[in-house]
Amino acid sequence: HEARSLDLGADMVSATPLLSRKAQVVKAAWQLENAILGKRVEKYPKDIQAARLLHYDCMRFNKWYYRALLALVLLTLFEVPAWCHGTNSKDIWSWHPGSDRCVIEEGDPFLSGIWYVPPGYALIVEICIEIVVLRKFLLDYELEVTHFTPQGEKFQNTSIIFWGWFLAVGSIIDTALFTVFRVPIRLTFLFRTGLLFILPGVQSLFSSIFNLKMFTEFMSISVFLWGTMLFFAWISVTIFGSWHTVVYKEDGENVYVNKDLDSLSSAFYSMFVAAVTGEYVDVFLPTITASRSAGLLWFMFLILAKVLFESLTLDTLVSAYIRGAKQSKEQSLEIRAEGTLAAFETLCSIDAEGGHAIPKELFLEFVNVFSRSPTMHRVPMECADAVFAEMGSVTKENFSKVCSLLDSDMMVAPTEPPGGRSSFAEMLKHYVTEPKDTPAFDKLMNNVLMVNLVMVIIESYYDLNNWEPPVFTGYVELVFSFIYLGEVAVKVTVRSWDVYWLSGANRFDFFTTILLLFTSLLPYLPNSVMPFDLQHYANILRLLRLLRVLKQLKSMRSVQFLASAVTKMVWAAGNILLMLGCVVFFFTTLGVNLFGGVLYKGNPHLEHTEYEEKHWFVFNFNDTPMAFALFFTQLLCEYVPVNAEALEKTSRWGSVAWLIFPLFYFIGVAIMFEILLAFTVEAYIELREENENEEEEEEEEAAEQDGHGHGHEEHGHGGGHEDHAHGHADAHAAHAAHGEDGHGHEHKAKFDIDQFFEEVQDKFEEQDQVVHYYTQDEPNFPKLLQEAFEEVMEKSRSGRGKPHPPATHLEIAKAAWQTENAMCHTEWAKYPEDCAAARRDHFKLLQANKLYYKAVVALVILTFCEVPPWCHLRSPGQDMWRWVSPEEWCHVPNGGNPYLSNVWYVPPGWGLLIEIIIELIILRKFLLNWSLERKHFAPIGVQYHDRRVIIAGLFFAVGSILDTLVFTFFRVPLRFTWIFRTGLLFILPGVQRVYTLIFNRRMIGEFSSVAVFFVGTVMFFAWVAVTIFKDLDTPAYKNEEEVITANKGLATLSKATYTLFVSGIGEGFVDNLLPSFVVYRSSGVFWLLFLVIGQILLLNLVIDAFVAAYLKGSEELQDRKAELQAQSIHDAFKTLSVGAPTHVEEDVFLEFVEDLGRSPRMYPIERKTAKILIDQFGEVTEEKFLDACRVIQNPVWAAPKDSFLRSWAPVFWEEPWFKWIRQQVWEPRELPAFDKFMNQVLLLNLLQVVVQSAYNLNNMPQPALLDVLDLIFAFAYVGEVLVKLSVKSWAEYCSFWGNKFDFMTTWLLLFTTLLPYLPFATVQADLKHYANILRLFRLVRVVKQLKQFPRVQFMVATISRMVNAAGDILQLLGVLLFFFSTLSMNLWGGVLYEGHPGLEETLYAKKHLYIFNFNDFGMAFITFFSQLLSEYVPENATALQVASKWGNIAWYVFPAFYLLGVAIIFEITKAFTIEYYLAIKEEAEDDDEEGEEEASGSEVRQELEDQLKVMEKVQSRLEGKNNLSLFYTMSNDSYMFAFETKKAYDKVITPENGNGHDHGH
Repeated sequence: HEARSLDLGADMVSATPLLSRKAQVVKAAWQLENAILGKRVEKYPKDIQAARLLHYDCMRFNKWYYRALLALVLLTLFEVPAWCHGTNSKDIWSWHPGSDRCVIEEGDPFLSGIWYVPPGYALIVEICIEIVVLRKFLLDYELEVTHFTPQGEKFQNTSIIFWGWFLAVGSIIDTALFTVFRVPIRLTFLFRTGLLFILPGVQSLFSSIFNLKMFTEFMSISVFLWGTMLFFAWISVTIFGSWHTVVYKEDGENVYVNKDLDSLSSAFYSMFVAAVTGEYVDVFLPTITASRSAGLLWFMFLILAKVLFESLTLDTLVSAYIRGAKQSKEQSLEIRAEGTLAAFETLCSIDAEGGHAIPKELFLEFVNVFSRSPTMHRVPMECADAVFAEMGSVTKENFSKVCSLLDSDMMVAPTEPPGGRSSFAEMLKHYVTEPKDTPAFDKLMNNVLMVNLVMVIIESYYDLNNWEPPVFTGYVELVFSFIYLGEVAVKVTVRSWDVYWLSGANRFDFFTTILLLFTSLLPYLPNSVMPFDLQHYANILRLLRLLRVLKQLKSMRSVQFLASAVTKMVWAAGNILLMLGCVVFFFTTLGVNLFGGVLYKGNPHLEHTEYEEKHWFVFNFNDTPMAFALFFTQLLCEYVPVNAEALEKTSRWGSVAWLIFPLFYFIGVAIMFEILLAFTVEAYIELREENENEEEEEEEEAAEQDGHGHGHEEHGHGGGHEDHAHGHADAHAAHAAHGEDGHGHEHKAKFDIDQFFEEVQDKFEEQDQVVHYYTQDEPNFPKLLQEAFEEVMEKSRSGRGKPHPPATHLEIAKAAWQTENAMCHTEWAKYPEDCAAARRDHFKLLQANKLYYKAVVALVILTFCEVPPWCHLRSPGQDMWRWVSPEEWCHVPNGGNPYLSNVWYVPPGWGLLIEIIIELIILRKFLLNWSLERKHFAPIGVQYHDRRVIIAGLFFAVGSILDTLVFTFFRVPLRFTWIFRTGLLFILPGVQRVYTLIFNRRMIGEFSSVAVFFVGTVMFFAWVAVTIFKDLDTPAYKNEEEVITANKGLATLSKATYTLFVSGIGEGFVDNLLPSFVVYRSSGVFWLLFLVIGQILLLNLVIDAFVAAYLKGSEELQDRKAELQAQSIHDAFKTLSVGAPTHVEEDVFLEFVEDLGRSPRMYPIERKTAKILIDQFGEVTEEKFLDACRVIQNPVWAAPKDSFLRSWAPVFWEEPWFKWIRQQVWEPRELPAFDKFMNQVLLLNLLQVVVQSAYNLNNMPQPALLDVLDLIFAFAYVGEVLVKLSVKSWAEYCSFWGNKFDFMTTWLLLFTTLLPYLPFATVQADLKHYANILRLFRLVRVVKQLKQFPRVQFMVATISRMVNAAGDILQLLGVLLFFFSTLSMNLWGGVLYEGHPGLEETLYAKKHLYIFNFNDFGMAFITFFSQLLSEYVPENATALQVASKWGNIAWYVFPAFYLLGVAIIFEITKAFTIEYYLAIKEEAEDDDEEGEEEASGSEVRQELEDQLKVMEKVQSRLEGKNNLSLFYTMSNDSYMFAFETKKAYDKVITPENGNGHDHGH
């Protein structure tokens, strides 16, 4: 390296000083490069030039290294699989098709169809690859040891270097051994995956995912998931383990009730499959078929495990990753800022006279050296000169911006053609280049493209219907092709070829133009010229029409945005994709080595397996492409055990498959793929927000320009900066004035309600009482409320008046009403004049409201328990007033089994009476509402309640009564409960709130903006599929007697659209791609593209764009609620403080609390308790009023502390030993000593329960000692209750739910423990019958033990809060289930039953899905609930089409339910619970760090916009001065990145102590 030097320019004169200057410039360039790459280096080599040259070699060789790794992946794809070497005797140097290399005489291995690289050549290629890899690591090692180790600095990770050597050498040895000795297994899955794994991007991501913090986050939730699975496995074995009864037959085999539930291990595996896959129906089907009550058990399990804990487990991991990624980003920004400043200071040290600015000569010298690095973009000197001229000078303040520009990819090209423009070109120039946004010529060509698109649609219509298109269409295509050629000619005439070619859009246009011209001319060329038969490739040539469609689409702004967004997301997700690729590569190569050649058609071991029945032979490990296809499909599915079962039967390594597939699911699907999806969604939402903010800014600027006219145009860019500076000055002045306010409320300490009650507890204890409370605040809402209240206070400070007489009773009642409305988020501009009378009527309505909600619940229960309509027609002579079993009401033909819910239906006569009572209660509620509205609020112009809802309520209530009367007496075949009763549920306030939040214009707009791309993609690929496959009807395989052709579901456009829709939204894609993939392996490319674009990208964006819009709307609603609540509370303060404007007098406040508690929807607080609370606050000032309202809005009560023994037996109470017991019960307050002791007792009891269960599960007689221990523990818990009640009062004891639970479970356990000892023969007989049920009471002991753990307590409290907060969403989801259940019961009741002759050949009957029917409300509800948790399933619709006259409607009902219920409401429900959980978790972890004030959208955009303006001026300067056109690509064009980079740099250059930073570089 000594023979080389860095040429830094010819302007240097003397040797010695210039050498120092060279070294400093090189150091500055290296510092900036490391800063951009996020690498922190404290010390640089002494011989920095030699080190830099060696570093250049490393960077250049890095490019070859990455190419070598890509070649290694391709080699793995194309090399001969290991198992094939023993099946043939082919020469290792000759080329043969795969079928000749991999021979299975007795069957078809379903290979990928590619030609493998001969082993001899593969060895040579791999040796070359590994030599490149070794050379790369040798250079890295040389750089590290020679230049950085002597400085005590670590530039490279030496352990990675050593691992690289080991893996490269190991891979060569492995290949050589296999080539020479043909060992039975290769280790490519270790060595090659290892080489991919040590890539920097993979290492960075791996360390951020698989670390202790992430593992802790993951385990904190997953322990509940695994615990739930184990818990329910134990319950299921206890109940069903010995129930060995045949419940139905499947493919001729008996299916027992306890299928896979006969042992704890098999039951646990079943729970795992049910929790993480869509196979839960198969797991639970036997037990529900035998006993419908088992559905309650599985309902609880699915809610807890699948809906709650599985989602929380995955999303906790994702959120932990996102937080880690955010921290990593902040760290890299900090490194970038520090390195940028260090580079500036190094440059400044070269020219001491330069001061704080870099001279132009030095700047150009620095840019020349910096841009020579192989990792940086080359910066033309003309651009560097123009940048310096535009910046004026390069100072510390603008150096970060300059460096961001230097990091851009800049290219210059001559603007005009070499010979200059002709006069014709000068004439066209204006149309081709103006206006800049969309030139006139481009508009013209877009219209031409639109006409061409219409022609393409017409031609395709002819082709899809196998019609001969008119002759003129060929000529029209030719005309359009020449028009596009003319477009290219015009643009090249106006601009130089270099300028034209540097645009990616122009390159696309050029290639498509030439290709389209060629295909348009093909039919007109003579046959002697044609090298192939056009007819044979007609379908392929037709696909070239897609290019015309793409040419049109790329001109649309929304398409441009989505294409740009997808490109940025893929680029930003590079590390995640690399990591996911490593995971798939590892499992693919491992699978090929372990299981190659064992899964093939004709293998006798596969007979009667699900693998063979599903014809999954293409999903094998017989070569790398097929193994990749298998694992790729697994990525998009939930856990599928079919492959593991097949491998267990066919391979000697089969048992390993039960480890490999769950491991792949856990690492690949549950972690990596979920993180990838979360990342893309987060990135999309961020890009979408940036785009929306930019559009809003443009609209505001346009409006401002319209408002101010054209007078400001002469100020230009400078004026904009001046305005911006003034804006900041005004803001600073305002902030200063605000700070000088004597009140200083912005510095008010945060009010902590828990701390408040801890402090006030002492005052209650002085009166021998204990205060209790519980809060109902949403996470973060108190903070929003406090901020809103401070804003309201600030606005009202100028309006304070003089003191008046104290507040009257009427004013206090008004203030109480204002506060009540604040808590319930109701906004009124005025209040009735006779406030007291109106408030009394209001209380009366609220009382009626409580009865109304109970009536609505009763209506739902009545719907569940009433006789289904179809049963009336089957039993016309049945008594309307007599209770009979369901089977007597509901008969089906042919002696079939309707599989009812086994609920005893309410006789129709009683049902009518009950409904009339219910509807009268509902009518009374709405009539009271109407009366209150008309009497008190209509005169003052205020709407108390939505009149439309009142009218709807009256209509639905009367309609429901009439419907029931008509049906009861006339037995019409169809009821309208699905309209009237659903309507009554739909107008519930909670349902209305969430409905308007979800189904509004903005939400639908967000949904449609992405959904249109998903639908378009489905239609687009459907067209492609029909074009390719419509004539390819080669048989693929036989499914029983049916011959499945390769184009099944792809022969017509309608069928292909449905097939691809099902494939795009769920796991049905496997069945849909199978026929074409079996016959044509190359079709896998088509399916791969569709699944990546349609299902992975667009489907998730459709759902998550909707969810994101909902969450954004929720945040805005929460802000609005905080503002309303703050305003109403402040209004209440002004009403109460008329007597003393600065505070509320104590008597007034006490009366206010008392009046507030009279409302049926508020919590009453005793006056004595309120007095103590007020004393704790001191004077209730304006600032404290909000805190006081937050306290009194919650249930607060004081309970006597001590038990009755204190007054009844005072001597006994004061006994020393009893004092000691009291102390143990009370102290320490966090966890009393007595509770600690009982926890140890519970732990011992838990061990005993585990031992007892082990005996029972193994059908072993248990020792008598265990029964004795049962008694001892039961009486120990009785003793616990008695001890606590001897110390604490009953009110105090019952103030805690844990004590109530202990009290109930203690007596229940005592009763069940004593049962076997009761001297009654009937009891003893029944005990044997219900032995399994009684054993379940042991669970109570387990729960008693679990509830002591803080994490369990936190989770229980969290779930309670989540369910309470999600009440509105759950109500809407419930209404949706109610609607579809009642509708389906009315349409299809009595048509799906076992024994129906039309169902015998359907998949519905073959899977024995008879319990999923609509024969009563309970079964209809189960059917739709199971659909909520799965992908779109068409079996029910298919069965209904066969069995019912209304069957065709099913094809609308089920997709509608999937769209509304699953894709929208259920996804929003899950997203809400996850967001809420994370908010609660942050709140519980006291994550109360004061964040920086969030920047406005304009501030975020400002930095990047400034950079872009500089580049535009540079472009203008180059064009005007040098006649050059500049093309550039920002290295990161994210507004947020530019803003955060500038913020980090400003933080570094702004000294906290005024002395600056010494970086020590």
